[in-house]
Amino acid sequence: MRRETEIRDRLARIRTELAAERTLLSWIRTSLALIGGGFALVQFMRHLTPPIIGWGVLLAGIGTLLLGLARFRQTRQRIEKAIED
Repeated sequence: MRRETEIRDRLARIRTELAAERTLLSWIRTSLALIGGGFALVQFMRHLTPPIIGWGVLLAGIGTLLLGLARFRQTRQRIEKAIED
């Protein structure tokens, strides 16, 4: 019975870690889309939009990336702390 509990706990930890990594990838995908969109606005849409809008979108993408990385780091720390307890 103890062996089954250990296996279940290990699999739960793996699922949790994989979920955190998938979430990080979603943050990265979103930030890349924003960065690419901001770059496109600055470079190719100058005649339609002011450059400040493109730069704002680009900076929002960088901010999204940093926020996603910070949240991933917090999640990993919580997972490690839960394992220690």
